[in-house]
Amino acid sequence: MSEQIIQRINEINQEIAMKGLRVVLPNGQQCEGAWLPDEIKQMLIDECNRSEKEKTGLALVKYFGGPGTWWVSEYVSETDLFFGKAEIHFKEYGYVGREELRETRFSRFLWIERDFWFEPRPLEDC
Repeated sequence: MSEQIIQRINEINQEIAMKGLRVVLPNGQQCEGAWLPDEIKQMLIDECNRSEKEKTGLALVKYFGGPGTWWVSEYVSETDLFFGKAEIHFKEYGYVGREELRETRFSRFLWIERDFWFEPRPLEDC
């Protein structure tokens, strides 16, 4: 199952990356469809809903910007929270609000972006 997930995410990332600047809004922010595509969002929800024994433990998405990097493995849609690992001053596991991450701006045109070239890997390896 995890090989299929990795392959599909790589395909989605490549499709979006090939669109280039067309996925960037006039304010410099990535459009929502590129920042969190519906299919990847559903994969994150599915991972969240699996039992602990069934979880893949994969970081499916990587976001970066300013002083931090976030690797996301699950999305709790009811509370709009991502679960994963973050590195700002040090690495730690935990939750972060999707909207909070999406709307964080470091300067006029510097937002937290999704890494389209990130290949899913075990969260522990991030």
